[in-house]
Amino acid sequence: MSYKRRTSGLFLAVLLALSGAFTATAAVATPDFDDNTVASTGIEQQQPPNAPLPAPASDPFVAPTITGTPPGGSLTNFYGFQFTRKGTPAPTVTLESGTLPDGLTLRSDGYLNGIPTTVGTYEFTLKASNGYGADATLTTTITITDLRVAPTITGTPPDGSVTNPYNFRFDTTGTPAPTVTLDNGTLPDGLTLSGNGRIEGIPTTVGTYEFTLKASNGYGADATLTTTITITDLRVAPTITGTPPDGSVTNPYNFRFDTTGTPPRRSPSTTEHSPTASPSPGTDESKASRPR
Repeated sequence: MSYKRRTSGLFLAVLLALSGAFTATAAVATPDFDDNTVASTGIEQQQPPNAPLPAPASDPFVAPTITGTPPGGSLTNFYGFQFTRKGTPAPTVTLESGTLPDGLTLRSDGYLNGIPTTVGTYEFTLKASNGYGADATLTTTITITDLRVAPTITGTPPDGSVTNPYNFRFDTTGTPAPTVTLDNGTLPDGLTLSGNGRIEGIPTTVGTYEFTLKASNGYGADATLTTTITITDLRVAPTITGTPPDGSVTNPYNFRFDTTGTPPRRSPSTTEHSPTASPSPGTDESKASRPR
C-alpha cells in the first residue's frame, strides 16, 4: 500500500504566519500532487502521466435472431425442418401466434417435425428469446397437401389349360401402391394370387372359375374387380390306325401307322437286331451246329 504527500498553499501560509515571517490571507488552492510516492514496500507505484486507459470488457451476450423458410409437406409423409437460431446464450424458440400444421410439433431448439394429418395452409409466428435484447420473431407458412391416390384394378385374364403354366398380372394404380387380395370366389385349382396382382401356377382342374379381387391402399374406397378364368383340358386320348402292306425278301420296307392325341404320344424305343450270320462251312461253329 502507498501514500502520497499532499501540500497546499494554505498549509504553507499558516506555517509561515505562526513563525512570524509574514501575514498571509488564506486562500483555497487546487490540490497539488507531487511525483514522490512513499510505499510501505519501498516500490514506486506511481502511474506514468497520460497512460492509456484499459479497454472495456467485451459484452458476452448477443441478441437472438431466427431465420428459415420451411418447405411444404404432404399427408402421411414424415416432415422435418430446422429453423436457424443465433444468439448468446442460445435462444429458446416458441410458438408466438398462429397454428402449426396438425401432427407437427416444435422443439425449443427450433426443430419442427412430425407426420402431417390435415390438408391446408398454416401461417404462424415463432419467437426466439434468450433474455438479452429484444426477442426475435419470424412469420412463415407451411402448405400441407395430399399426394395419395385411391386404388384401381383392371385386367381381363386369359383362359388356361390343365398342365400348362399360367401367368397373368392385373393392372393396379394408386398412391401408395395398392395390395391385391381375393375378396370372394375361388381361383382355379393350382393357381395363386400375389399382393401385386399377379396370378400364376399350373392349373390342375377343368372348369370355369369366377372370383372378385380387391385392391386397397388405405386411402379412399377399395377397388374391386370380378372376372372369370376358364380352364380346359387340351389333352386328347390317343388313337392309332393303319394297314401295313406286305413285303418281300431283300426289298426295303417302310410304313408308318397314323396316330392322334394331345400331347403327341411318344413311341417306345426299339432295339434293332441284326440277322445272325450263318457260320462258314468248315469252321468249328459249323461243325458244332450240325446234327450228329
